[in-house]
Amino acid sequence: MLNEVLEFKAYVTNPESDNPRIKPKMLTNSFSDTYELNGLERILTTVAREFLFSYFADKKNELISEPGEHMIETVTYILRKWCGFNNPKVENRDDFKEKTIIPTVQSNAAVQKWFDDYPEADGWLRKYWIYHFKKKNKSKDIKPEQLWNRVEEERSGSLESPNDFRAKKITYKNVIANALEMGPLNNRYLVFKKDKKTETVEEKKRFDYLFEVAEDANKPNFNTKQKFLKSIAAYLIFREYHPKGQQEILIRHGQLMNWYGDDDAGYDMDECHTRFRWKGKAIISRGTTIYGSKKLIVAPEYLEVFDYQLINESQIEEYWEKYWILEDGGHGEAFLIVNSYIK
Repeated sequence: MLNEVLEFKAYVTNPESDNPRIKPKMLTNSFSDTYELNGLERILTTVAREFLFSYFADKKNELISEPGEHMIETVTYILRKWCGFNNPKVENRDDFKEKTIIPTVQSNAAVQKWFDDYPEADGWLRKYWIYHFKKKNKSKDIKPEQLWNRVEEERSGSLESPNDFRAKKITYKNVIANALEMGPLNNRYLVFKKDKKTETVEEKKRFDYLFEVAEDANKPNFNTKQKFLKSIAAYLIFREYHPKGQQEILIRHGQLMNWYGDDDAGYDMDECHTRFRWKGKAIISRGTTIYGSKKLIVAPEYLEVFDYQLINESQIEEYWEKYWILEDGGHGEAFLIVNSYIK
């Protein structure tokens, strides 16, 4: 989340990891017969952003040329190869002139360098899916490769669709559009004002000045406190992609990608939304679910008082003394305190 570069590397290396960033239960809906790939849009967008701004941009992260057919075809090729979809079936074939995507000499060089840099990115999703299906299903009567072909048949057509966005659908076309709008991957830090009285308190209690515990509620443990801070960081990140001045955000299924822990597919963050208070009121409020998205808002006055911000590495020195600076430790892991005085 905060460190999108770290997140990206989890999607292009070691597809047969026993502890992957995205958990099979979440991605596949426990390998149900609906052939779900929850969160696929975020993964593809992350991969597309890295490819676009590493191989088609200058040192200032500005694209060398305007997005055109050549660029779109090349990125589509990379995304298709990442999925491991070999024989795409295009929806609405009567309205779509099918053609084989053959990158030009220029893009061939970029494609070759990409797979030299990330050889495991070729067919990553297919290898991941088959490996974890075999771990879950021990029956020799079920052939995972045949089931994967059903997944490919179910998903590749909609991804290849030339149509504009439709509800509950993602396409390579829209993934690339989102990647261009979001820009290069970021590695940022969460900062907020220190409390000098608790600065040297042990790490597990150091941030207790940030909240009160609701009446009749159990005191949150260290992991729950971390989830609380991650909820605030996620709120600040997603607010950047909402209209300026809008306080509520929408978080869609699959956007957090197991950042909280092993099983946050449903974002069931009731502990964060009910236990943590400030001046007697909830810090984080959650609204109704809308088309698979959940409304979320963090009290604006609370954010202002503690001056929660997202910063980049070049700003660390500016915030070093008066703010806590937290670094993304990775999926399901605690924040790392960059400027901790406790060794």
